[in-house]
Amino acid sequence: MMAVWHARVGVACVLALLLVSCGGLLLIVDAAPCPSNSVFLHSQLHGEDYCVCAPGLSCFGKACSYGSSVNIDSFREDDVGFPWKCASCRCGHGTEMPTAPLGQRLLRLQASDALYPDYPDPTFDGMCRITGPAKHPPRALPNATWIHFPKCGTSFTSILYNYLCQGTDESLHLVGVSPTIEKEYFPRTCSFCYKPCNPGGKCKGFSTWAPHDGLVRPKRKNVPYETKMCVSDLIGVVNTHFPVTRKWLTINANIMAMFRNPLTRLRSAYNHARHAFGLSDRAKMVEETKQWSLKQWTTWPGVRGCQTKMVLGQHCGSKFELTAADLEEAKRRVDEHFAFVGLVEAWNTSACLFHRMFGGRIHDHEVLNLRPADPDRYASKFRIANDDDLHELTVADDPIDYALYEHVRAKFVRQLREYGIEVPASLTNPPDIYH
Repeated sequence: MMAVWHARVGVACVLALLLVSCGGLLLIVDAAPCPSNSVFLHSQLHGEDYCVCAPGLSCFGKACSYGSSVNIDSFREDDVGFPWKCASCRCGHGTEMPTAPLGQRLLRLQASDALYPDYPDPTFDGMCRITGPAKHPPRALPNATWIHFPKCGTSFTSILYNYLCQGTDESLHLVGVSPTIEKEYFPRTCSFCYKPCNPGGKCKGFSTWAPHDGLVRPKRKNVPYETKMCVSDLIGVVNTHFPVTRKWLTINANIMAMFRNPLTRLRSAYNHARHAFGLSDRAKMVEETKQWSLKQWTTWPGVRGCQTKMVLGQHCGSKFELTAADLEEAKRRVDEHFAFVGLVEAWNTSACLFHRMFGGRIHDHEVLNLRPADPDRYASKFRIANDDDLHELTVADDPIDYALYEHVRAKFVRQLREYGIEVPASLTNPPDIYH
């Protein structure tokens, strides 16, 4: 039975437990709105975000509540949790009220008198440069999906996986992936998380060729792999280059994407065996352009406008002719339907913003390039572009994609400021080659 704390605890005592002085400066809401023995998710039953206790723990506090069958499996009838804003609520073992988690604080947002709990996240504190309080509290991310533009950050899979599949212990970091690990461990551990979230325990396209820290958990007695708790329903295919679908727009899915400067994206695609996912005559293009220059290759029908086309529901290599009206529609979709936009050029900052917006503890491997490009891989068969080739490109070589990128960059900078994260100088003063 759920244990509930009935002791009379005044506001002053609560603040004392939180190690915060009543007269102290209360500032920034960070990325950890829940204690480490719980996960941050949205309760459809309650219509608000909750801290859900790990399996086997009880909830203590006057705001504790059971879950419901209308929620995702991590917060059903036998699970307990509390509204994340309940600073006096706890998860713990036994029947006695646990003490306040070490380092727990009460913090304020910009221009707000409301107090919000915040918990230690040493990785976030060490990695993310904070300039001031956020304007908005973190919110759990239900109905999440990712649009993966080719050559725009496969490693975002790591951020997404560790957010959607959260545990209460440190994950085991895999330095390399052997064939045995790929065959035996990845499918099992991924299914452990997604079995309750997706029919049949399918991993919905999570790759095994890009090792994601946290897929393999430490072995325990009689339990070879530890189950993680899902904090969101996953909509659509993950880690494959499919565009935005009308279904996503209709159900208001929380779309996420890492955008990239089109000129560097084109060079990366060029060096990766002329990558152009969805191009109808790709075999012909590859054969005929092996010795073309980068600038010449961008003229092949379907190569330009990849990111804009995918936002509009077309494949990256589609020969769909983009217009000024299409650009405006793409901008509108980014503004109205994309819950998160990050930039490959500001990867670490993007990871910080993601967790600042949606909670969940950050992992240091989320800023690693899990699948670095290797131009030499294709050098024996293809001409490879260097920095001089890149400098030959101008905005005119991909004008619509560049215009969308500039729009996304402005939104990204605006959100960094809204959430009190330092804006990298490279975003306010981009290199000349991008113009």
